[in-house]
Formats: sequence, structure tokens, C-alpha cells
Amino acid sequence: MPHVHRAVVLVLLIAWLGNCASTARAQCNIPPGTQATLARLPRRLKGFDLAQQQGLIYMDARCFDQARSYFRQALNELPSESLSDSQLRLQTLANSLIQLTNGYEAWGRGDLGEAGKIFDGASDESGPLIVNQRSIYALSELLLGEPDPELWKHLEPKLRIFEKNNFWRAHRCLLEYGLNPGNAPSRISSIETTLSGDVNVQTRLQNEIILAEILLQSGRVAEASVLTKDIERDVGRKAIDIDLRLGYLALCLALAEEQSKHGDQEAAARAQWLRSEMGGIYANR
Repeated sequence: MPHVHRAVVLVLLIAWLGNCASTARAQCNIPPGTQATLARLPRRLKGFDLAQQQGLIYMDARCFDQARSYFRQALNELPSESLSDSQLRLQTLANSLIQLTNGYEAWGRGDLGEAGKIFDGASDESGPLIVNQRSIYALSELLLGEPDPELWKHLEPKLRIFEKNNFWRAHRCLLEYGLNPGNAPSRISSIETTLSGDVNVQTRLQNEIILAEILLQSGRVAEASVLTKDIERDVGRKAIDIDLRLGYLALCLALAEEQSKHGDQEAAARAQWLRSEMGGIYANR
């Protein structure tokens, strides 16, 4: 599935670091490795494909104005009339990518209603696959922070499909959305049942992260802290997936922020450090 992991990195950075759009507009700093990738693209791509890939790279770097510019350039590579079926699909793709960029930007500036509306519309399975996947990821993270029953009715069936295909973030969202004191025990029990079985390292880490998040959200801070420390060793040695490492860092950040609310100065400093480290993850890729 192309670009899924880069999409996850972008979605999580916007969700956890806040106000990315204004930062991106003021400082569109493309790291050296990405600059080198951009320089190589014209050697193997041209026309629509080149402009699309350039736009995706700038979008993933949170340079939203530049991304839209390249997606519009992609549109300009198509004939102005009498488009073939394949050209019509490319036109739909470029327009959908512009809308997706608008959604990320709206989310970054805190306009959650507009962002949710865009992601909901763009997650239509009849649309371009790359846009559909990214929109589902984005909308699921947005709704965890800002629940919306109507949007959730549209999103849940799509997450169920993702879950069946072993997308752990879909499983996480389904377990954490609508979490309350009444359903927390059963959700915790379901994860503990999974962990008691014979599962591989990646599945164990994924479920441990989800369990720690649910414990934390349920007010069981001490248990979440112990589990987070227990996870640390395996994440460092065995988590080869950037998405999984980001998930663990986000858990550590949430835990540190919760502990800092109770006057823990070390936790406050740790939270500040984690925000800085997470902000640098994309630049170092």
C-alpha cells in the first residue's frame, strides 16, 4: 500500500504536535535527504507523475502551499477537454489530493470541524485509494480527540475493514473511541486475553501500547506507567516499524503530560523533550 507509513507519520505529527500548518507555512524546511529525493525525481518521472510525487513529498513535509501548487501543476499536465477515462481518473486524483491537503492544513490550524468534513468526504472507497487510506487514518485520529457520533457512523465500518487486514491503528481506534468507565473493563479484558495467547512480537507491542493508553485514559496511571516502562525494552530492540515507534513515543508523551498535571516537574521536562523529539522524526527520515 503506497505511502501508508509516511501518511501515518504525517497524521500523528499533526495530531500530537498541534498547529503544524502555521509552522509549515512559516518554515518549510525540507531536510537534506528529502531534498536529494526531490532532485532525483525528474530523472525517472515526468508530467503528471512527477508533479504528483513532488506534491506528496511536500504534503508529507507539511509544506501545504507547495503541495497544492504541485498538485495543480499535475492538473495542468492533463488536456483541458476530451479527457480519456484514465485521464479523468488522474484529474480526480489530483483534485482529491488538493482537498486532502486542505484537510491536513485545517486540522493543523485547529479548524477540526472543517478538517473532519474534508476527511469524511475524502474517505469514500470509490475515490482514489491513496486519498481514501490517508483520510481514514486522519479522521480516526481526529475523532479520538474530538468525538463526533455522525462522523463515527461513517468511519466505523471502514475501520472494521482495516482491522480485518491487521491495521493495528484501526484496532486501536475501535477500542479507544467512546471509552468510558462502563466499557473500559471489558475492553481492557479483551486486550489482556489477546496478550495471554501466543502472539508475535509486533502484535504484542501493538496491544501493549493500546492497553497502556486505555489504562491511562481510565485513570489507572500507575498501571499505565509500569506497563510503559515494561514496553520500552522491546520497542528499542524489536520495533522496526516507524509507526510503532511513534505510537510508543505518543504513549510516553501522554503519560508524562498526565503526570505533570500533578506537579511532577521531571515529567513536565520529559514531555517537553518528547514533543521536540517527535517533531524531528519526520525530518530525520
